[in-house]
Amino acid sequence: MVRVASVAVALITVAGCSDWSPFRPPTPPELFTIRIDSLRYSPEAVVGDTLIVEFWGYIGPSTCYQFFGFHALRDSFELDVTAVGAVDYTAHVCGPALQYLRGEELEVFPLYEGDLILVVQQPDSSALVETVRIAGRGLGGARPN
Repeated sequence: MVRVASVAVALITVAGCSDWSPFRPPTPPELFTIRIDSLRYSPEAVVGDTLIVEFWGYIGPSTCYQFFGFHALRDSFELDVTAVGAVDYTAHVCGPALQYLRGEELEVFPLYEGDLILVVQQPDSSALVETVRIAGRGLGGARPN
């Protein structure tokens, strides 16, 4: 019995000193802004449609980099978007494969008649700015051309 207790204490001590421990929460991934090279969307949409915007860009140099999601702020005529990536070196061994954002879709609705300004934040604090013309009432969904 004493031997079992000694082994248990030794394992807890070793686990507490290493990077991994069942008693320590995992390290969260580091978040960053993805550089967006281009957008693809229908240049004209109609009130009542859902505008689909595809995002294309470079995420990172290894399999530890991945797309995390979009952070979007919106008012009636402007959509400010940041494409967010995550890098997690603790999850697994990272393979040397370039990671790209290949048409990840963001749905925009409702649409209001007039110009919708798309502002996409970049890692260097600049922004990619594009305009989508929203026409009066119609039917269907505005998909990228």
